[in-house]
Amino acid sequence: MPHLPVRLLPRQLRVPRSARGFTLLEVLVSILILSFGVLGAAGMQIAALQANKEARYQANAARLGAQLADLMRANVSIARSSNTANVFLLDNVSGSLPAYTDDCIGSSCTAAVQAKSAVKAWVNQLGDSSSGLPEARVVVCFDDAPFDANNKPRWACNGTSATARPFIKIGWTSTTTNSMALDSTTSSPAIPKLILDVIPG
Repeated sequence: MPHLPVRLLPRQLRVPRSARGFTLLEVLVSILILSFGVLGAAGMQIAALQANKEARYQANAARLGAQLADLMRANVSIARSSNTANVFLLDNVSGSLPAYTDDCIGSSCTAAVQAKSAVKAWVNQLGDSSSGLPEARVVVCFDDAPFDANNKPRWACNGTSATARPFIKIGWTSTTTNSMALDSTTSSPAIPKLILDVIPG
């Protein structure tokens, strides 16, 4: 079989030895740049998921707070009391939530029993994993300064003032970077994330 003649490229079209493999290097650099872009997009996706979870917690807290406020307005005779008769005064930051077993049935459904039954149902919602909040903390108290000197919400209450009115304070733990970590002394969220002023109805 005859050999085909080998045609040499003109000198000006030949690839210099020093430039061989340059295209492969460009591909590797492009892959590296693309990898950084993918990692950045993945980080943004994770941040978006965390922000979405925090927004859901905020919505749950607002719903639970509004529901408790409505229960208090529906039973004003109990909710206005500033002593131990007011079963709506809750605190699981320095204590624990009550475990009422009362149910409103027939003639036994007094205002006090009705309030205890309502609080029992509300506390069950607070601890429900599907509609509740992680490590939920709640304080319901009479207060006239729910914010400190730095305008940050606080758990402490000052119910001795004549101008004090009921507030609902709710907090929870979260993994987002802008959330408050657990307080080392109380194992509770450092500050409440929602403060709701219960306007008398």
